[in-house]
Amino acid sequence: MWAARAFRAIHRLLGSAVEYRRMDAFELDRTDERFDLVYCFGILHRVENPLGLLRVLRGRTASGGTVLVETYGVCQPDRDEPAIRVSAPGEVYARDEFVYWAFGNIGLQRLARIAGFSRAESFVEVEVDDHPRIMGALIA
Repeated sequence: MWAARAFRAIHRLLGSAVEYRRMDAFELDRTDERFDLVYCFGILHRVENPLGLLRVLRGRTASGGTVLVETYGVCQPDRDEPAIRVSAPGEVYARDEFVYWAFGNIGLQRLARIAGFSRAESFVEVEVDDHPRIMGALIA
């Protein structure tokens, strides 16, 4: 796993106390730990229950802490409408049946509020390999 190796290399270079853990994101709900910063990259669009995952992350994020989220975005959404698109299996990436959702800014911000975040900010839309992505910060 390249991510774990890269993390360990940076960890050693910085003398960091941060730990790398590979686990099911929903398992965080079984811990007593709170985090100041959580990275939620490339997973929200792949879980069957994105609101449930956001609630778990909010429950583990310290008050005032941040969840940085990156997920699949909606192609050219109407800026005034809360968009959440449901994808058919294999529609987004060939032979990949596990991309369920595409989010617009407003739709994702509303999910974050329902999940208990105080606000969502700094949302940007980017393209990665010709696919729309959305990134932003969810503040606990």
